Amino acid sequence: MTSKEFNEMVALFLKLDKLMKKYEQELTPKEEILDEPTEIMFPTDVYDEICDKLNIKELGLIGIS
Repeated sequence: MTSKEFNEMVALFLKLDKLMKKYEQELTPKEEILDEPTEIMFPTDVYDEICDKLNIKELGLIGIS
């Protein structure tokens, strides 16, 4: 690689770095924030199995901590 080719390569990397910084917000995935909590939905067979294992008829309040 010649000195000229090396300098061209560095210039391209600098240009690429500048473009990436310019569009960084669009390239970075954003975390979606929900305004309202959503319900936790268990499939019926899973719900029944949980109740059977806990020897109860229905699940009460279920939270995530």
